[in-house]
Amino acid sequence: MADGPRKSTIQRRRIIERPRLMRALDRSEARIRTLVAGAGYGKTTLAEQWAPGAGRAIGWFRARPSAADVAVTARALALAGDALVPGAGRRLLERLAVTQDPERESTLLAEMLAEDFDPWPANSWVAVDDYHHIAASSVSEAFVETVVDRSPIQLLLSGRVRPSWVAPRSILGGEVLELPEAALAMTADETEDMLGPERPELTSALVALSGGWPAVVGLAGMVPDLQDVDAITGESLYDLFADRVCEGLDATVRAGLELLAAMPLVDRDLGVTLLGAERAERVVGEAVRLGLLDERDGRLEIHPLFQTFLRRRARAETREEATEAFPAAAAYYTSRNEPDAAFDLAHDLGVPSDVDRLLIESMDELLNNARLSTLESWVARSARLVGESAAVLVARAEIALRRGRHLTAQALADRAARVQDVPQEVGYRAQIVGGRAAHIGQREDEALAAYERAEGTAATEHQRRVLDGGGSP
Repeated sequence: MADGPRKSTIQRRRIIERPRLMRALDRSEARIRTLVAGAGYGKTTLAEQWAPGAGRAIGWFRARPSAADVAVTARALALAGDALVPGAGRRLLERLAVTQDPERESTLLAEMLAEDFDPWPANSWVAVDDYHHIAASSVSEAFVETVVDRSPIQLLLSGRVRPSWVAPRSILGGEVLELPEAALAMTADETEDMLGPERPELTSALVALSGGWPAVVGLAGMVPDLQDVDAITGESLYDLFADRVCEGLDATVRAGLELLAAMPLVDRDLGVTLLGAERAERVVGEAVRLGLLDERDGRLEIHPLFQTFLRRRARAETREEATEAFPAAAAYYTSRNEPDAAFDLAHDLGVPSDVDRLLIESMDELLNNARLSTLESWVARSARLVGESAAVLVARAEIALRRGRHLTAQALADRAARVQDVPQEVGYRAQIVGGRAAHIGQREDEALAAYERAEGTAATEHQRRVLDGGGSP
């Protein structure tokens, strides 16, 4: 009987020092230093290696897609700065708690924070990782620009795009240091350090074929029995090594990683929730040991390229397991107050009714935290799945009301209330929003009628308290 395919041998992903890049960061006198390259160029690792050196004090802002909401960016930058300037951002947070439209007040909010950052402590830095999530919003970027322009803050930014407010002349003039993709690519010597001197043919081939892409070199270093590669480049080369790494994993570990890769946010407790304590310990322990998972700030991070690979190559049984895990994962995110992760999960793995439900359940939290643009994004994504459901219409009415468009808000709320078989909670909220919009527009008879309809449908003590002025819908 012929032997089956030989299982690949894999070893821990190596992290090497990159002295030439550390020297470039250290020698610069720019107060804005940027690492700009695509995924897989070691930007986060380099930032983490540089940050604690030379007695620096660091406040971290690890941006996520939610940073496209200026309220999220404002809070995160204030909290990172507070670690260096105690009390900084207090006024900003107080203002966010009462503002109806943070986008409209974003300049004022940025100026308040900038005042708190002046003076700025020597040798203190805020490190902003994954800046491209901020760059997805012109308002969030303008907020950061205002803080930079009006305070002496020192920033280390890493992301896939150059900040729009960084002009080429500021780089040429030395006001901003930029280490671009060409600088972050691995040299032949760095590639050899990663692979080891016993694989010179592979070293030269990888430098030529991958352009020194660290993501590829790092995976190649995990497969010591691979000595040469075919003449392929880019993502195909990455997939080749990712395949070899997956082949070398125990089947239980590989399946567990595929399940975790389907989740929008992962930590050890979620692993236990989805896999059980024993299996989670085995999967997470081995993945962390090999460097396929990194632990940062209490979370487990799969490199985005490897996560995309795992999602794309997930087996049918893994996709089925992920779907079955949806209720437990959704409940976990809700219990941990992670609405963004809960919504992403519902969008990716749930059914349309799950998206509608999350939209309604999370609406108050988003509005109370001034996350108006997040709600707008959710509405757009929900509408593509469920159309103009009652929940979508109510959310649009809430947004319109806070944008000062009370006639539009009332019209949307009225439409939501008239949707056939509207859920009680949604219909009740539609009447409340419509009543508020009418009241703001001084259409008191219409407001009273809406509140009376809401009273007729109120089903809980909380809903009745709202009508008495004791809370939000």
